[in-house]
Parts: sequence; C-alpha cells; structure tokens
Amino acid sequence: MTTVPSTPDRAHHPLPAHLVAIEVCAERPEPPLTREQAAAAIGIHPRTLDRWVERGRVATINLHGTLRIAAAEVREASRYTRWTRFA
Repeated sequence: MTTVPSTPDRAHHPLPAHLVAIEVCAERPEPPLTREQAAAAIGIHPRTLDRWVERGRVATINLHGTLRIAAAEVREASRYTRWTRFA
C-alpha cells in the first residue's frame, strides 16, 4: 500500500520575493457619468459642462473616444456656482 504525501500548508510558506500579493477591494467604484448625466447632477446645461471641461475645471475619462466624467468629479464640480468664471 502506498501513501500519498500531503501538500504543505500555504499559510506556513510566504510568497517568493518576486511575487506580490494582490489586495481585492470589496467595494466597486461608482461608474463614470455621461456629460448629460453629469450636467443634470450638477444642475447646469451640458454645453456649460463642455466649457468647464475645455477650461480644465472638470477632468474627463476618455473611453476609446467616448468622454465620461467620474462621479467624484461631479461631486466636486457641484460645489461651483453656475456664475463662476475663469479668467
């Protein structure tokens, strides 16, 4: 009768130096918004949002030619007043 050797417990063996353990985040980030969704959330016209993007006030995400705006950017931009102008 032959016996099969048991596999060693992985908890006792650290990862080799060239491997890095990954960290998995349980929470998913909010999906980016279209310009119409972002403008509606801020309470401005989409063309006003376009001007804000052109002036660097709001950062965009380019998804293969389709622009999206991160939800965090929308929250930040909602603090601006509509009448604030850049010089």
